[in-house]
Parts: sequence; structure tokens; C-alpha cells
Amino acid sequence: MTSCLLVAFFYFHQVSKTITEPDRRYLKLFLKSAALPLEASPALDTASFSENIQLIRDVQQTLLARNPPGSPIPQGQSRRPEDLYKFAGGGHCFDRAFTLAMLYRQLGMQTRHVALYYDDPARNDFGELLTRGTRSHAAIEVRTQRGWMIVDSNESFIGLNSDGLPLSYTGLSEADSSRWLTPISPELAWTVSGRATVVYGLYSRHGKAFPPYNFMPDLNWRELLHNL
Repeated sequence: MTSCLLVAFFYFHQVSKTITEPDRRYLKLFLKSAALPLEASPALDTASFSENIQLIRDVQQTLLARNPPGSPIPQGQSRRPEDLYKFAGGGHCFDRAFTLAMLYRQLGMQTRHVALYYDDPARNDFGELLTRGTRSHAAIEVRTQRGWMIVDSNESFIGLNSDGLPLSYTGLSEADSSRWLTPISPELAWTVSGRATVVYGLYSRHGKAFPPYNFMPDLNWRELLHNL
């Protein structure tokens, strides 16, 4: 009985990555607005690395053009692709990150959600996660033919270095910050300079971003395994 309750508890506190039919309709509206492919296809599967990178850029810029950084979708409200598409406030990083990842999965790519917290030397990683007001950001990573690559949710930054290699948030250092092919703003430079605590699969600490909108953090349990 206890095990059944635990399974049910974890199931209902899972941020699902499943794309529903209503999601798919609005994902296609985002993509159609920029004349991008609307779904996965054999042509996308066999695209070159450079073609893949260009598509990743195009999708990112399409979402940012329609929903530039602005006010957040209020806590306790749905933030599916339809909600973001209709939201006049633009959304915060965590609002866009969820739909951005879905756009890539609609095109057959693998993604993972990333929560980033400023690495304060006076606190350990656990303390940073528990402290209100800790500087934070939400972004995603997309899996390319050459590995996981950062894709920002607030600006047109991707984690491609001057050697043409994709980089993930894991293992970044100060040395990497001077070798990006695309610039990143001073406001977000800390996220890619090795000064961030990186947590995969954490969508919110407060639990009010996704159903059932309670005190439990919003998590995707499978993505959490990427922290191991």
C-alpha cells in the first residue's frame, strides 16, 4: 500500500514532457510563423551538423521574436504552448524554456531542462537552492550529433564555441566564456562562466508552475537522473 502511494505521489508531481494534441497545434503555429518545418521528418534526421545548428537557432529566434522577455505567466496558471502563444506579457525564462524544449521535440530532437542558480561562495549548493532571492535562470539543452548544447531562453545565445563544438552547462569554466561564437549579455554571463549551480529537471522550487500547484517542487524525475 505504501509503495502504491509513493508511486502515485511521484506520478502526480511529475512535469510531463509529453506533447498533447493541443500542444501540437500551437507548436505548429509558432513554427509556421517563420516557415520552419512543422514536425520531425527523415530529412531532418539526415541533416548535417551545420544544418541542425541553423535550425536550432531559427527555432530559438522564432520564439524570442514572438515572446520576448517580459512579465511572467502568474503562478498557479497553465503555461503550455497555447498559454504562451496567447500571453501578451512575453513570459519569463522558465515560461519560454518549457515551450522552447517542446518545439525542438516536435522536430524530433532530444532536450533537457536546466535550472541555474548563482554560485555564492558563502553557501553550499544545497543552501543556494533553499535561499529565497538567489539569482536564477532557466534554459534548456538540445542534443546534437556532437553532444548536448546550451540553448538560452532569454536571448539568441547557443553553446557553440570557436572550434565549432557544442557545450553543455556541465563542466563549464571561466576559460570557456571568451570562446563563444554568439555573444551573451553581461546579465546572463554568469550562467556560462562556471559560476552557476546546475540542476537538470528542476522546473520550479515553489511548485506553482505546473499542476497540481502545491508546495512540492516541479520536477521531471527522468531528467533529474542527468545530475548523477
